[in-house]
Amino acid sequence: MYARPRTIDEAVAALAAPDTLILCGGTDVFPAHVGRPITRPVVDLSAVGSLRGIAMDQHGFRVGAATTWTDIVNAKLPAAFD
Repeated sequence: MYARPRTIDEAVAALAAPDTLILCGGTDVFPAHVGRPITRPVVDLSAVGSLRGIAMDQHGFRVGAATTWTDIVNAKLPAAFD
């Protein structure tokens, strides 16, 4: 099974499958599976827009789970993030 939910509710429903592999970009998943097939259900979170982005509030910064390295590099962040 491969699912690519677009909302948090869809993601929660898809993640109910047992032994689900979470994918969001694949930089850790694909190298870990070189030479062997992925046989578990895969839920690709990269299309869940509410998981992407950088925001600041009175508590600090929030970097969403689906935020890309390009998003981070292009963001106007304080020098401490360099």
